[in-house]
Amino acid sequence: MVEIDGGINADTIEQAAEAGVDCFVAGSAVYSAADPARAVEGLRRQVEAVSG
Repeated sequence: MVEIDGGINADTIEQAAEAGVDCFVAGSAVYSAADPARAVEGLRRQVEAVSG
């Protein structure tokens, strides 16, 4: 399992997923969002879109 921590957000998560990352830590992208739950769901959708 490959994990990445730091710099993960809507602009970078797809590239990380394409590179083979399995587990993402997206602190600032989630905790600074107006709606953290929606931010997590959006990131998950992005990963699913590139991972199949």
